[in-house]
Amino acid sequence: MLSPEVISAMYPEGSTLPEWDREDAEKMVEEVVDSWLALDYKKYDFVAVETDYSAYGMHGVIDLLLRDKESQALVVIDWKTSKNTLDATWRQRLVDSYQWRMYAHLVNAQKVIYRGINRKLEKKFIEIEVPKDNYIVVERQLLGINLMREGVKNLSVWPLNTQSCYAFGRQCPYYLDCQGDTMPRKVVELTPLSYSQMQDFLLCPERCRRRRIDPQGKGEDSEETSIGRAVHAGLAEIYQQAFTL
Repeated sequence: MLSPEVISAMYPEGSTLPEWDREDAEKMVEEVVDSWLALDYKKYDFVAVETDYSAYGMHGVIDLLLRDKESQALVVIDWKTSKNTLDATWRQRLVDSYQWRMYAHLVNAQKVIYRGINRKLEKKFIEIEVPKDNYIVVERQLLGINLMREGVKNLSVWPLNTQSCYAFGRQCPYYLDCQGDTMPRKVVELTPLSYSQMQDFLLCPERCRRRRIDPQGKGEDSEETSIGRAVHAGLAEIYQQAFTL
């Protein structure tokens, strides 16, 4: 049974998550806690939870940052919720991702652990030892992206990649504007990018600009995203309480 403080963190005032989704989210939180909290408490010291780090022209909210009691190495924990099976494709997508590289670089972590759970309460984890040359790979990627951003920063509409209009199996929410050339004309200030914003920029620069103008996502907040947000908030509250009491 989750405490009232955890429930409040999961569903802030104004939350519209339906009751059946809340039940799934709470079961997912309880399953993660039962599986990993005691192990983490025994092996790690607490550093930070749900903290936004910014450096090198990027920023990222790290779900959980711990320090190994024995080696003193910093370890990033990243929670992944999914509606799908946590199969080999799920694993490979995360291993190939630049996210773990960028998060490790932000805090100089020596290990990144992805922990996944889905609605069926299937759990998987992936431990990645951060290579010593990680900073070279990340800084090269950041340099390339920032040079491209510098090239468009004074434009009121950024270049369109029409091959990505149906990326992820659904129509881009800005598709009709792009087809009709009715995008709002506005120059946006360049700020440090999150990993997801970097992916947006590489997918379609104009999509990235529109999301800056419309931070609510123009209808892109899916049911699964809302559940994932609730699970993350619940775990953050539990770990904060467990390690700081």
